[in-house]
Amino acid sequence: MRNARRRRGSAFGAIRALLTVLRHSRRGIHSLHKGHPMLVDHRTYTVRPGTMAKQMALYQEFGWKPQTRHLGQPLAYLITESGEVNTYVHIWVYKDAADRAAKRAAMMADPEWQTFMQKNAEAGYLIAQRNNLMNDAPFAPINR
Repeated sequence: MRNARRRRGSAFGAIRALLTVLRHSRRGIHSLHKGHPMLVDHRTYTVRPGTMAKQMALYQEFGWKPQTRHLGQPLAYLITESGEVNTYVHIWVYKDAADRAAKRAAMMADPEWQTFMQKNAEAGYLIAQRNNLMNDAPFAPINR
């Protein structure tokens, strides 16, 4: 346990040092991307055991079309094979926070998306949702 903490601590220390350097940089993290910042919305959903196929079918029929109409194609849409079972992930890429807010507002106002949200709530398959807004690492930019 102590070795795991030490390894984790050193990784966190390296990340903390990088963030300190970037925070003091005039242009911030995106200066390393040659002016092409990306905001990544990493979303993890957990469904009740035995309902993944039903959740995917519901989304495919009612949610995919309005969501991709407003947000574009996701970077990834993934179903867990092993590990944290009963979860799926989708990852969306935006220019910045303003781009994300505008696209999501348009999607939320779409009657077709509202229909999906209502059907999704009625089905009750989802039990948890976790969203992380992230930036691409300076050495591995997302090329979209």
